[in-house]
Amino acid sequence: MGTCRICREKSSLISRELGLCLDCIRCFPEEALEIAFGVHSRIRDGWGLPGEVPRHPEGIACDLCVNRCRIGEGGWGYCGLRKNVQGKMEGVSAAEGKLSWYHDPLPTNCVGDWVCPGGTGCGYPEYSYRKNAEYGYDNLAVFTMPVRFIASIARTGISGATPSTTSTYRLKACWQACTKTPPASAISEGIHRPSCRIC
Repeated sequence: MGTCRICREKSSLISRELGLCLDCIRCFPEEALEIAFGVHSRIRDGWGLPGEVPRHPEGIACDLCVNRCRIGEGGWGYCGLRKNVQGKMEGVSAAEGKLSWYHDPLPTNCVGDWVCPGGTGCGYPEYSYRKNAEYGYDNLAVFTMPVRFIASIARTGISGATPSTTSTYRLKACWQACTKTPPASAISEGIHRPSCRIC
């Protein structure tokens, strides 16, 4: 149960963290937006991320995403993946990125499970090991950062989840979604198991 920070209404439909009711968001959008940005900034700060998009006047421009940060010396981009180190940008680039992965028991909690061969058996035997959901198999869930940050929040409390490992890999090719045959590099790096699907 949350309490609206504007009208003080209490309801199970109000987020405890955000603290805004729908009526106040609609009737007082400027005040509600200011509150929402403050909460968002505080949460990001707790994760060691900048509270707002960096706009340092003497910073280095980053053009990898729509935020178009200007990162000051020693500062991080809004994504938390690029840093200005002695006037040089370090971190992810168009050729190199951070990937996070974990083994997720099938059928998975993935939002695409209802269309995935691992959750439905669709495309058996070419794309699925079984005619139905692949119980007893794992999904190798691979995320590019910072999607992992969002997914970690969504997965809180999910039973059977294993901790993620974050590694840096060259993004030479895109892994085909829901493939039964992983790239050789995934096997040699030890992140793929024979009973594992890659999504």
